[in-house]
Amino acid sequence: MPRIITFPRITDARGSLSFAERLPFDIKRAYWVFDLAAEATRGGHSHKTLERILIPMAGSFVALVNEKPYGLYKPWVGLYVEPLEWLDLRDFSAGAAFIVLASAEYSEADYIRDRADYDKLISANTTR
Repeated sequence: MPRIITFPRITDARGSLSFAERLPFDIKRAYWVFDLAAEATRGGHSHKTLERILIPMAGSFVALVNEKPYGLYKPWVGLYVEPLEWLDLRDFSAGAAFIVLASAEYSEADYIRDRADYDKLISANTTR
């Protein structure tokens, strides 16, 4: 089940700082996405075992997890996405950028890129 994670935020006259501790997984990979066009879409896949936390660093966007929308626009608020949850990203504001903290290194074998295959897998797992 996806969930919003609010990270600590420390603010003073110099600016704000946030940090991540005691996450639901150990970070094995981090990557960031930037220079996004407003009409761009990202995601469009699921993972068999990978856990992720998406954190907006600038601007805003909408994350759809199993078609439920989550607006992400605060750099101290992230979205935890478990394995076997379909993720689509859209509606990027000008200058939007985000970082993803991941539980494993990149593995193409972990991806489910075809929505029909994903739906069959989920249906098979829920009918048992």
